[in-house]
This record gives sequence, C-alpha cells and structure tokens, in this order.
Amino acid sequence: MSTTHFTPIPLGVYVGTVDSDTPALVAAYDASIANFTTLMGESPEFSDTGADDEYAPSTWLSNAQWDASSWAASPDASKMTPVIELPMASTAAGLMSSAITLPPGATRFAGSGG
Repeated sequence: MSTTHFTPIPLGVYVGTVDSDTPALVAAYDASIANFTTLMGESPEFSDTGADDEYAPSTWLSNAQWDASSWAASPDASKMTPVIELPMASTAAGLMSSAITLPPGATRFAGSGG
C-alpha cells in the first residue's frame, strides 16, 4: 500500500467478492484492483465486505471466516483493511416474522390501522 497519499483521504473500493475457492476469480479481483490503482494513481487502503442479510444470522460467522480466508489468498486484498457491513436485521425467509408474536387484535405499528 502507498504511504504517500495523492488524494485528501485514503481510498476505499468495492470491486466484488474475493473467492479463494476459484483462483481465476482471485486473479480477476486482483486485476480489478490493479485497474482501480492505475485509474486513481493510488492503491486503495480499504475494501468492503459483509454479511448477506438474505441469510440467517446464524450463518454470518461462517461467512466472515470464509471472507477472511479469501482475503488472505489475494495478494491485493490481504494488504487492505476490510470495511465490514453488518446488517441491522435479516430478510431470511420466515426469520423475522416468526420472531414477533402479537397479541390478538394488536397492530404492528401504532396508529397504522393494521
């Protein structure tokens, strides 16, 4: 990573997910980082990753472990600081709706009429 910044703040980038299971995808990710660096004149110091809110929260830890091993497999990603997104809720089918039980006659939102 660069120690001299040509931009007022360090750069961050999202160019897709690093997939260590497929060497060609790691190469494609690193090529995208190289293209970004050429375009901006500076290497990014941050990159985005995170848990997918379409999956149950119980899977987020294993997903993070896979992300970490994939980042370690990439010569470029391993030099960056991950910016980790954590969902505030999950949209996994049935997960949130079954967690809320309303008493008979109650509405979800006060004043909404239902």
